[in-house]
Amino acid sequence: MPEATPDQAAEWVARAVELQEIVLWEDNGVPVACAKRARPTQNSITVSFVYTPPESRRKGYARTLVADFSKDLLSDYQFCMLYTDMMNPTSNKIYQEVGYRKIADSAQLGFEARD
Repeated sequence: MPEATPDQAAEWVARAVELQEIVLWEDNGVPVACAKRARPTQNSITVSFVYTPPESRRKGYARTLVADFSKDLLSDYQFCMLYTDMMNPTSNKIYQEVGYRKIADSAQLGFEARD
């Protein structure tokens, strides 16, 4: 999959903000973590794009954001899903501590056209 251009990325972010899909966690007016809701169905929603800038890591921001955001989403949905990189022990520990549990592995496949 080709990388997005800066203009495409800015357009994507602007649309997600307009649709109120992104939450931003701030500390004294400074953004310290963010997450996005995605793929809603009748019963579920996915938490995605959890990110904390390097200078704001190891302060509990992501843990608090994911816990609070998930709790808010559960007022409208029966359950939340969260995809994570199983090779990242820090984020996986945080997600388990706030109530997420591993239920399956997934893989991303890419296909190229043959000549």
